[in-house]
Amino acid sequence: MVCQMSYLASLLLLTVSAPQPDVIDQYVEAQMKAQHIPGLTILVVLDGKILKRQGYGFSHLETKAAAKVEDRFDMGSIGKTFTATMIMQLVEKGKLKLEDKVSQHLSDWPKAWGEITIKQLISHQSGVPEYAGVPTIGLNDTYDAATWKKLMYALPLDFKPGQMFQYSNSNFTTLGMILEKVYNKKYIDIVNQQVFKPAGMKSTVFRTKQGELPKGSAAGYFYGTEWENAGPGGIAATPADGGGFTTVDDLRKFIEAGRAGKLVKLETLRQMQQASLVTSGRTTPYGLGWMVSDTSVSHGGNSVGFAAAMSTFPAQKLEIYMLCNTYSVLGDGFAAGLAMQLAPELKPKPVPNATDPDPARTARLLEAFRALASGNIDDKAFGPDMQARLKTLRGQMALQTMAPYTKCQALQFTAERDAAPDHIVQYRFVVDGVSRLVEFVITPEGPLYSVRVLPDPGRGTE
Repeated sequence: MVCQMSYLASLLLLTVSAPQPDVIDQYVEAQMKAQHIPGLTILVVLDGKILKRQGYGFSHLETKAAAKVEDRFDMGSIGKTFTATMIMQLVEKGKLKLEDKVSQHLSDWPKAWGEITIKQLISHQSGVPEYAGVPTIGLNDTYDAATWKKLMYALPLDFKPGQMFQYSNSNFTTLGMILEKVYNKKYIDIVNQQVFKPAGMKSTVFRTKQGELPKGSAAGYFYGTEWENAGPGGIAATPADGGGFTTVDDLRKFIEAGRAGKLVKLETLRQMQQASLVTSGRTTPYGLGWMVSDTSVSHGGNSVGFAAAMSTFPAQKLEIYMLCNTYSVLGDGFAAGLAMQLAPELKPKPVPNATDPDPARTARLLEAFRALASGNIDDKAFGPDMQARLKTLRGQMALQTMAPYTKCQALQFTAERDAAPDHIVQYRFVVDGVSRLVEFVITPEGPLYSVRVLPDPGRGTE
């Protein structure tokens, strides 16, 4: 009887830990409708076993061609993980050091950028501006290395190297140039040799012909009030920051090859997947080529008409690979949402209201929040790091998403905590009938280091 009960308990545990695949269908189909995704491929793996491997919707709207898992999609910035892997291969061989200054390897590197190290590039702490916002060298442009250098090297740094984390594609373009210098080969040839071949990634390719997508690729789309074909995109001189076309199966092969120690040593991989620190000692959400959180190790990607996710949830032994043909989708967010459906323990717990210990502080933070939403980034409430971050291209993009919160009339205190060297205060607020949380990171000196708006778990609308 005891053995029978033990068997039944084990069976129940298996049922809970391996949800039925129709949960995945329901989530994917709902997201495709909500986010206007024409086509999508997905591969979901739990404890080494495939839960779902499927295409949804259309790879080409014009011909109504069904999306298949064999279709190639632009993976965008997921390619940064390949570049980071190759840099760390050279570190293992003693041909590079993370502490090396970039000028040691690129003789034409600007003197004004002379203090930047390889580690600051690979962890997005260099201060090198985002090239994608510079006319003629954007993601939809075709250009050579000389043009990129001429336009970029003339720009001032966004901030002092090591001062903060701020994502910039330029960091990885530069790493690609270093790889080309060391190997004396083009980036595409290097990544084929150093990553794709040992990982068995036979379906991953790059744009090589002007005006054409790679063979077997889905078409990419933008969505405003209707879908618009994004076209073939541009060809970068050194596509080390992303832009390759791949399949969900190849993304899994990359993860498996890394886990098997075929690309870098396991000790090196663990180092890459640990959150980096800036000079102030603050933790960032990025390691060395990987996005890192308490629950996941991942990298998303967005390119011309495409979005992607390569997300792993180690504690749950869960892996989610997603490729789709709509630019505006946030791949990491898509994967995190699906992970919560498959592993409910990943869902944030509801946050209760609490008695406000400092109403005067709340009033000051409300004023600062409204100033931020109105675009006043020079407000005295914002510290120098926050002001510098908001003036970057990425900061301006983030600032645009804050505009609706000018309507915020009140903040309801929920919690506060220390996060050395800062103090974090969290509130609930409602705008346009939707409840959200906002976290203010307050520096020891008093001004704000950052402001972050989050979904409110358990409360959608009020």
